[in-house]
Amino acid sequence: MHLSLLSLRLSHGLSFSSHSSYRSYLSRRLRRLRRRHALTNRAPGARDRGYARADPAAADPEGRLQVLLAEAERAWAAAGEIRAGAGAGPGEARRKALLGRVRKAAKHAAEVAALAKELGDAKLESEGKAYSLSFSAALLLEQGDFAGALPAYESASSLLLSLAASPSVPAPEREAAATFRAELEPQARFC
Repeated sequence: MHLSLLSLRLSHGLSFSSHSSYRSYLSRRLRRLRRRHALTNRAPGARDRGYARADPAAADPEGRLQVLLAEAERAWAAAGEIRAGAGAGPGEARRKALLGRVRKAAKHAAEVAALAKELGDAKLESEGKAYSLSFSAALLLEQGDFAGALPAYESASSLLLSLAASPSVPAPEREAAATFRAELEPQARFC
C-alpha cells in the first residue's frame, strides 16, 4: 500500500510540492475508480433521477480499498493546499477548513485500516494501521493536542519500522515504509 502511495505522490505533483495538482489528479482517479468498481451513486445513463446510493459492501474489497485510499489522499492533499496558502482567506475560516480536511483524511484513513483488517492479510493490516495512526496523529497535531499526537506518531513509526525491517516484505515496499517513517519523524520531534 505504501509503495503505491509513494509512487502516486512522487509522479503526480508532490515531488515538487504541488498539492493542487496532486488533489486534482486524485479527483480524476477517484472518479475512474468509482466507475470501474461500480461505486457510483447513479445507474448508468441516469441523470438526476433519484437512484439509491451504491452499496460499498457489494463491491470487491480491493476496489473499496483503492477508493478509500484515494479519498484519504485527496483530503490530505486539500489540507496541504490550504496549509500552503493556495486557498488563503481569513485566518479563522482557513484554519477551520484545514481542520475539516485533515479530519476527513483521518476518517477515511480509519476506514482504510478497518478494511485492511477485514481483508485478513497481516502485512496489509499493519500498513493500514500505520496509515491510520499517522493521519490521526496529524489531526491531533493540527488541533494542538501534542500529548495525544506523540504516542500516535510513535506507534505509526514503530509499525513502519517493523515493516521496513521485515525480511518477508519485498525490498521496494521496505524502502517505501522507511520513506514514510522518515516523513513522520519531523512531526514527532515537533510534538
